[in-house]
Order: sequence, then structure tokens, then C-alpha cells
Amino acid sequence: MKNFGYCIWLLPNNTNWNNYTNGFIFHMTIKHSLTLSDAMNIYSKLKISSQIMELSEKYTLDKEHNFNALYYILKTENIQECFPKNFHVSLFYKYNESITNEEIQNIKKLSNTVTFDKIALVDCNNKHFKDWNIICCKKLL
Repeated sequence: MKNFGYCIWLLPNNTNWNNYTNGFIFHMTIKHSLTLSDAMNIYSKLKISSQIMELSEKYTLDKEHNFNALYYILKTENIQECFPKNFHVSLFYKYNESITNEEIQNIKKLSNTVTFDKIALVDCNNKHFKDWNIICCKKLL
């Protein structure tokens, strides 16, 4: 299992996006692999406004060790300094096996755009992606 530690995520205003993943909370990661104290510090100090972003037309498949992901790169005109390079949203995760063509065919997007209006501090510490949990969450500016 991949350990992402504690994370800072952006969350969408439309929670229906969660129905388009395979069991995890739909999000955009700002930071991962943090200690709890570092994550709490970033969460308390980060000041960004709501973001409207467009999903790229083509998905990307990524495999790192035993963790597989299907994601869409996000595009926005309002790129924040805190955003990572190639910021994206994932719609499918899988451990130990590649994502199959059949699984890819069944993946759908709610929309080509997403509005992020919340920031969250999340525990992804040595847990299956279906068990990642939000510690705290607040509205963006």
C-alpha cells in the first residue's frame, strides 16, 4: 500500500463527483506525504480562493510501485503558487494490478469542469484509499 501520509486537498462543491471514483473521495492534492504537524500548519495558513478548473480531454495512466491511478490533468487560468506541477484529479485507483481496458471503458466524468470550494486536511497514512479520511475541512475564500 502506498503511504501518502497526511495530505492537503481541494474538494469540489459538488459531492456527486464522489460517485465517479472507485470508492475514494474525489479531490485535487495540493501536498502529500506530510507529517501531521506540517499538514496542520499548511492547512491553517493557506489562503486561496475557490477554483474553477477544466479536466483535460485525455486521461493519464500512472503506475508507481504497486499503486495505479487514472487521472485527468487540470487546467485553470488562476494557477496558485501552492499547486503542484501537473495538478490533477484521479477517478480510479488500484493496488498491485494494472488498470484494465474494461475498467477504463467504465470510467465516466460528471463534467468537463469542476469547482473546488473547500480545503481539507486528510489522513492517508498507511491506509487503503477507500479508508482515507478527512480530519478537518473549511470553505475557501
